[in-house]
Amino acid sequence: MTEIKKEKNKTMPKVYAFLVFLSLSGIYLMPEKIKVFVAIFVFGLFLYFVFYNAPFKFNKQNVAIIVYMLIGIISNIINKDIAFLTMINFVISIVIAILVLSINVDVYTAQCLTKAFVGVMCIVVLGCLLQLFFPSLLLKFNKLTLGEEKYFIFYDSFFQYDFLVGFSYQTGVTGYYLALLAGYFLSCVFANIDTTDIWKKIAYILGFAITFILLFLTAKRIEMIVIFLAFFVMLYLYERNRPAKVIGIIIAFIFAVLILLLTTEMGRRLIERTFGDNPTSGRSKIYSLVWSYFIRKPLFGNGFGSTIIYVKDFTNGHNIYLQSLMEAGIVGGIALIIALFKHAKIGLYVTKNIKKLDIKDKAISGFFLFVMLNFFVTGLLSNPLYDIYPLFGYAIAVSIMQAYSRSINKPGIQTREVLYGHN
Repeated sequence: MTEIKKEKNKTMPKVYAFLVFLSLSGIYLMPEKIKVFVAIFVFGLFLYFVFYNAPFKFNKQNVAIIVYMLIGIISNIINKDIAFLTMINFVISIVIAILVLSINVDVYTAQCLTKAFVGVMCIVVLGCLLQLFFPSLLLKFNKLTLGEEKYFIFYDSFFQYDFLVGFSYQTGVTGYYLALLAGYFLSCVFANIDTTDIWKKIAYILGFAITFILLFLTAKRIEMIVIFLAFFVMLYLYERNRPAKVIGIIIAFIFAVLILLLTTEMGRRLIERTFGDNPTSGRSKIYSLVWSYFIRKPLFGNGFGSTIIYVKDFTNGHNIYLQSLMEAGIVGGIALIIALFKHAKIGLYVTKNIKKLDIKDKAISGFFLFVMLNFFVTGLLSNPLYDIYPLFGYAIAVSIMQAYSRSINKPGIQTREVLYGHN
């Protein structure tokens, strides 16, 4: 391999990671400019394919997603009263996800992408710290970046009630990235569990604890549930042969969470909200409406964007599986679920074999497995399929799991076939 080719192979992942960082951080900081950042990403990705000859592989999962997309479009054509612009925006986001899923990344790319995600999450933490310690500075910054409408949501719905929202206009967006950062630290803790570097372990545990407290202050229950699930899965994977240690860790973890719930104002709010008159925050009503419209047109659905029109006063169905059935019917919904199931199988394969990887790759693969888990679980109560940032993150995570799956199948081989997925 020539020096030029070596340099090219190092440049490709850095370009891709830079595009991811630029897009996600831009969308987070300036949501009114989302189309600009999506356009920049698409243009950059085009240059990446053309000038760096990025490996591209189209698989069966992508075919299933395309079937889902086509069924939804056909339903939009049949149901003429559906918002055309909403359909176009959603289809564009699906196409971008398919492009990301089709990139055959390598382990080095995964390392670069991890740094990109950590960079975005550091920006999120900075916004949270500004709200806690310099709130007036945050108000000035958000007034410049959010736009009038979203600034009003930021201030009236969250900031004035002491919900941690940071640079975003929604606690859900900030909570998403804080959950990912907690997942990253959690993965690093378990990847290093058998190492002798005690200070590194302490740093990761402190990072997890601080991030979890910040997430707690957003009051996003579903994100905290994902962390609990990930914690118990990782505990089983790494420590199942040490039952006494497992019991001690579980007791300490539960005790810490109970302290937060029982001794803080936000904990009191969470308890009241969870056990009050409206524990689902209106979701039961949403699900009832979405189901009723699915029953009307069960085969091919009502078309993309129909949820926003038919389920009034709500932005989406708060359940991607139910909403996909309503909008694309049984045919389109099953196609989407087949694709997600195939992705889950890849993730499970890497999960079962994660201990075969070295420490760095254990941490990285564990983090992106958390990104996938977050998508699947929050999809039960939220809208990760219909917001570009979690959909974007999920597609990247799946592409990385495909890389680790190849790496596990061919350990120790550093040929172009393994690194870039060429057959």
